[in-house]
Amino acid sequence: MPTMESVLDDALRLSDDDRVRLVERLQASVQVDPKIEAAWKVEIQRRIDAIAAGEPTIPAEKVFADILARRPELAR
Repeated sequence: MPTMESVLDDALRLSDDDRVRLVERLQASVQVDPKIEAAWKVEIQRRIDAIAAGEPTIPAEKVFADILARRPELAR
């Protein structure tokens, strides 16, 4: 039986296009809780509205650095 790590190793050897297609197919295979999906739609619209209103944003680099500071095991 293949392990997640062996599958990942194989997937990382695919072309960029094939990896994108693989991610899309894997994502489509996961059942998403409708409540979570609805909450994300609300949050996305809130963020769009905030940006349109000129509210300041947090650069992605800072967000990721903050996450890694709290969860260093996520660093690769």
